[in-house]
Amino acid sequence: MADPLAPENLLKSSGRGIFLIRSFMDDVALRRVHVAFTPMHELHAKMFYAAEQTGSLDKLHRVLFNAMHQQNMRFLKEGEILDFVKTNGVDSAKFGEAMRSFGVATKVQQAKQMVDSYKVDGVPGLGIHGRWFTSPSLAGGPARALAIADQLIERARKG
Repeated sequence: MADPLAPENLLKSSGRGIFLIRSFMDDVALRRVHVAFTPMHELHAKMFYAAEQTGSLDKLHRVLFNAMHQQNMRFLKEGEILDFVKTNGVDSAKFGEAMRSFGVATKVQQAKQMVDSYKVDGVPGLGIHGRWFTSPSLAGGPARALAIADQLIERARKG
């Protein structure tokens, strides 16, 4: 198991930074937003929000991430995605319906609007209070990004 205190692990779901955000900040909501910079990313956003809508995100998130980033699976077509989710124990018919649903299309559109409003140019990143954005690349590393996010959260609390 990776060291959750290591700077490279801070923003991972098992990392200390995310743990602290979830554990100690009752007035802070952590919301994952899938960024769609290209049409391929938009298909992936539909996949993400369909997994969320069907209740299969916890089951699929890590296996999808690993398939894409370790096995170099690109998921360029809906059929590839549906085959993959079926192989991983998810009802592909319901998943496909969710991918094509109005609700998922709305979430993809809202995510695009959020990306535009925060002027996101890369991931991962943290948007704070609809006003500020920071990321490891902007801040000089994951630990610095979390420190800046903490300062911005304090600023938002003060109004």
